[in-house]
Amino acid sequence: VEITEDISIGGTLSIQNSSGISLSGVVSAAEGISFDEDVTLTLLPIDGISILQAESGNITTGPIVPSQDGTSMSLIADPSKTITLAGSIGTSSDVSFKSISIDAGFLEASSMTASEAITIDASMTLNGSSTISSATGPILFNASVNGLSNSAQSLTVDAGPGSITVGSVGGTVPLNTLSFSCDSVNLRGSSSDEKLWVADTITLAADLSSQASFTVTNAGDFTLNGNIDLGLGSFKQKGAGNVLLGGNITAGLILFDQEITVTSDASLISNSTLELSSKVQGQSSGVQSLTLSALTDASVSKIGDETALKSFSLTAIREAEIKDITTNAGAIDITAESIVLLENVTMDTTNGGGSSGGPITITGDINALS
Repeated sequence: VEITEDISIGGTLSIQNSSGISLSGVVSAAEGISFDEDVTLTLLPIDGISILQAESGNITTGPIVPSQDGTSMSLIADPSKTITLAGSIGTSSDVSFKSISIDAGFLEASSMTASEAITIDASMTLNGSSTISSATGPILFNASVNGLSNSAQSLTVDAGPGSITVGSVGGTVPLNTLSFSCDSVNLRGSSSDEKLWVADTITLAADLSSQASFTVTNAGDFTLNGNIDLGLGSFKQKGAGNVLLGGNITAGLILFDQEITVTSDASLISNSTLELSSKVQGQSSGVQSLTLSALTDASVSKIGDETALKSFSLTAIREAEIKDITTNAGAIDITAESIVLLENVTMDTTNGGGSSGGPITITGDINALS
């Protein structure tokens, strides 16, 4: 089936054809659009634009590809309705969409690819493991993203040198794996919001900024290879998985539930309270350094007892609670009004006698845990 002109109808447009469907320009059907989910829909642009619009209904279709490079595609449905994509957008063709825009109440989809902007103005449910990629970005998720069933779907988002805007991911239905790669991530939300990322494994390979509070819940590894700046918003790591820390975090409250492996020199700067509930290790003995700072109180578990850090620094304005600290030839520096020993504490800059050691500086009153 091939339609080569703009069409507009007041009812529902439904096409079932096993050999393929091609549409040109603007296709509008007031009460909904339905195409065979097993057949590829090819869009033939007019003046570079292809639009499918259902003013008060749903849109259902299979895979979508452009007929030529530079095509900008828009899918538009009523804000209370659903767009269901049974296949990918722009991933199975030698040509690519220039941009993709989806506007609806809800979206069920998987992978999509464009050379420039991808904008999703709909609450998205992943109906398969998904890769959403743009050669230059930006990629914008203007509502939440969730899986179809717990820990079954994965999401990889790659904006190349561009940016990604996103809010909560997996907060209602957790994902299997979640990965963001780009120049920068804008976490949507204001200072009164909390955004959730929930998945078995989570990778952030970009700098992230926001004024919102941000909670990461990981059953497997959470890998940070960028910097996070939340202003006064809180950062919390929860779940049973460990953390591979290769960047800096600036936030209000900073809380880590699980063990941290420092993979590159890193700092955690809290504008409130900082708490590391499990121990911290280096990735390689004597290579990575960690700097901690809290505007009020800080509490840390054992530092470097299995794989020593290069150096370690902790500054708290009021109280710093500490356990054993081990470095490999680098300095240990602890500064607080009150330094509380949570147990019998050893500070060792020789890594158990394996190096010549470094300076240990303690500034503040030392007290036992009461």
